[in-house]
Amino acid sequence: DTAGMVPSTAAAAEATAAGSAPPPVPGMDRELREMRNAIVHLDGSPEMTGNLAGLLAADLPNLTQQATEFILECVEELPVKTPVYVALVGLLNTRGSQKFVGDFVDSLFERLELRLASSTTDDQLRAKLLVRYITMLPSVFVLKASVVIDTLDSLLCCASDAADVAKSAQKGGSDFAWQPRGDFLVKCALAATPWCGASLVSSTEPGTSDGFDNLFLSTQEYLGKRAKNGPDPASGTFKSATSASVGAGAGDVSLLADDWLEEIFGRVNETRRAGRENPNAWQTAGVPALIGLFDEFSTANEDEAMTTNGESRAQNYHTPPPVKVPDVEAASIECAASAMATFPARPRLRILSQKMTEGLWEAGDWGPLERFVAEEYIADTLAAFEPGFRRGAVIPAAEQLGTLPLPGDHPERCQFLVAETLFGEMLSLPRSPHEPVFYHVVVQDLCSQIPTFPKMMAKVVGQMFTQIARMDYEARDRLANWMAHHLSCFDLAWPWRSWEHVKDQESDHPQLVFCKSVVAKLLRSCFQKRVFDSLPENLQKVLMPDYAALSSTNGESPGLNGAWLEKVTKNGTFEKDGEPIDTLRKLGELLKLKTPAGDVSKWFAETGALAELGPETCASLLTTAVLRHGQKCITHHDVLLTRYKAALLGLIGTDGGAVGDVTHETPGSERERSQSVGSEIVGAAVSIWANTHPRMAVAAVSRLLNLGVVLPKHVATWIETSCFDDTASAIHGADTNTSANARVSLGWGSPDAFEIATLAVETCAARAKRLVGVLDNAVSGLRKIEKEIARLEGCAEDANQRDLLSQRDAFADQARELGGKCVEQKERVARESGPAAESENIARTAAAAIGKALCVGILTLKGRQGELLKEAAVKLKSVAASGKEAGKDAAGETDAFRGLSFALAFLRKFRRVGGKALEAALVDAVRSSSDTDGFGDVTHLLGEAVCGPGGLEAASAAEAMME
Repeated sequence: DTAGMVPSTAAAAEATAAGSAPPPVPGMDRELREMRNAIVHLDGSPEMTGNLAGLLAADLPNLTQQATEFILECVEELPVKTPVYVALVGLLNTRGSQKFVGDFVDSLFERLELRLASSTTDDQLRAKLLVRYITMLPSVFVLKASVVIDTLDSLLCCASDAADVAKSAQKGGSDFAWQPRGDFLVKCALAATPWCGASLVSSTEPGTSDGFDNLFLSTQEYLGKRAKNGPDPASGTFKSATSASVGAGAGDVSLLADDWLEEIFGRVNETRRAGRENPNAWQTAGVPALIGLFDEFSTANEDEAMTTNGESRAQNYHTPPPVKVPDVEAASIECAASAMATFPARPRLRILSQKMTEGLWEAGDWGPLERFVAEEYIADTLAAFEPGFRRGAVIPAAEQLGTLPLPGDHPERCQFLVAETLFGEMLSLPRSPHEPVFYHVVVQDLCSQIPTFPKMMAKVVGQMFTQIARMDYEARDRLANWMAHHLSCFDLAWPWRSWEHVKDQESDHPQLVFCKSVVAKLLRSCFQKRVFDSLPENLQKVLMPDYAALSSTNGESPGLNGAWLEKVTKNGTFEKDGEPIDTLRKLGELLKLKTPAGDVSKWFAETGALAELGPETCASLLTTAVLRHGQKCITHHDVLLTRYKAALLGLIGTDGGAVGDVTHETPGSERERSQSVGSEIVGAAVSIWANTHPRMAVAAVSRLLNLGVVLPKHVATWIETSCFDDTASAIHGADTNTSANARVSLGWGSPDAFEIATLAVETCAARAKRLVGVLDNAVSGLRKIEKEIARLEGCAEDANQRDLLSQRDAFADQARELGGKCVEQKERVARESGPAAESENIARTAAAAIGKALCVGILTLKGRQGELLKEAAVKLKSVAASGKEAGKDAAGETDAFRGLSFALAFLRKFRRVGGKALEAALVDAVRSSSDTDGFGDVTHLLGEAVCGPGGLEAASAAEAMME
């Protein structure tokens, strides 16, 4: 039942398997390829699983290593089919393949330790899936329940020990650097219990029941050591509300904790309590009871069960070495900022009433685990089928979501749950697990494939809109981006009439600002007249920007920022031989003639404009002239910037280069000149488009960054010197109805300014990611070669001991040949290491520079703006209102509120990139601000955005640097 999103487990397994396999390994022979395909496409039915187990049992003596790799690959990449591969290994264990299963279990635990040692998001997901798989093995009598309990206890003890070590060191706020990974390890343990709880509580092995209960006591002990609301208070899409329930149909008391990890524990612990009286409490629709599906696993007393060969089941248990939870790379948890970025909080959105998504856990209804298991499947499926995740997905993620094994008794609940989970991931802070546009496409596909889904999706969006004042400002911007994209793909259809009340709201009301933001973003991809006509008549003038409304009715051109053109014309006029020279007009004439960049540079020198006006003003004039002349279209705009790149670089005093290239750096006074001229170019590119064309300011700065004309440090200087002055901050940055002539520049607090700051760092971070990826590929290739050499040398030694001299020589020759390739590969790794490290340092420096500029700009606000900033900080720190006070009757939001919100969004967004450098920059900005009296709440929020609950005190490296 695709429309209801509630097919059977077997159907889900079959749909998940079809087309989801990684591409075959080149050179893989036919027999291996057939084995791999059979394992990948296993549907979980007893008949097919039994047949495959019989076929594999006959081939395993010769293909043990390959079969192990294939099964582990499927366990890590096909999350919904975990029970299927548990059953497969269990059947092999009963059919004479105990040696293979023993080797497989050893490899399984080795792989888990390898994944736990990694700090990448992909390996974190794989580690969670491996733990889930291990915990199900007692249900098929491969592992004893005590082994599983010991494994889960190892994860919990590692997390708890890290907390004890950190607290005993008495490092103050820096203690919280341990918590993100600790939370991850506890999550791995708790997240596995829905898959293993039934088998563990029913186990007859002595001590199992007490051991299982002790796991929950250990978890409670850990929760008492960690910071409340998690290590990252800034990760909530919605602020905590004053009432217990703010969803539609409020009135039911929410049973959910406000913290994501405590919620997981609460669900599992509630099920454990219920399970003491009712063993079926652990049953969920998404986790099949394998004991009931396969006759081989149907006994209740595993020690008395007999295998098909007549041997005691107890003889078939395997005892792997105890799990040793390894330390992760020190750089990933060297500071709170890096740790929170490396181990992010679990995405979580609870905007609908609990009755709508899972019920109230009443008898005969869904239990506490149903929603959690469904969310795990949804998140894991999105990760497995997101394009670029380890492979190219053949089947779209939306089709996979439509076949998940969700409960079939409440299809509407399932669709509400899917919609809320998707938006929870898309809007999660500081970053969504995948690119936001991926979620855009998934929602669009679900709306196209399931007729009833659009209604459920719109209900979630509508509920978020009614609580918009509780919503994080960056999350609102992300939601507006999604909505604009979604409407552009569905003929601009949206029930705007249900939001018509915004026409009577003040210009700074959060609901009205959000609606204007959606329309402004929609104008990037749709003709203005179409957007204008799609709106209800009484919303057309309210939501459409002034220039768009004019252009929709009488075709007038929106023009440029007249205030800026007037200012720059005045600044660029000087006298020569008693005659005034209008530099901007002269440059326009030169550009019309397509004068080469070199001749423009000569004109500046020969006319005396450079000497009279200075390089800063000349750079501003040339940038303005180029963008004004290229306003016809984006292509014309880019062509002109490229044509006059050399002239701009000449004024800066550099030869240019890639973004962040060290050749861009110049010493002494030349560096100061480069800094000021570069920031003037950024300022001109922004100001000429300020509050006119949607996003053209962002496009202009983006092109300048990609051309290497300006660097992130120039953007940082522009932010600090221009974004917070009176001419920029006097007008609402998000108020697109404000006339362009009313402002000279773009103030911080506008989405465009935030996007420019983000873009400057993302450009460097993307380059660093690419170069690091090249290095990782080189290192991976080296490891494969070294592993193959070790294998060949082992084969040669084995042949030598058996006096097979010809084979020994053949293996030795192959090893020597690979030895030469190994040397070449090592040289490649050495070549790639330098650029990768340098690019990471450049990105780190960019994040720190812009982060510091933002903090300095905010902390130096005075007068009325300073008072508004303090009020904004109090509002952001306090518990949010709910009901109508968070929607229709919400208070207006000032420029200071928007500016502070976007600054916090930037700081938390680039924790991973900035790391210690960003922490140090934050401390330096606070200490360099001469007068911060009364700004305690502001500095607290800034510190929390970077370092978590430890705030500024958590920046241990920065503290040491300052001392």
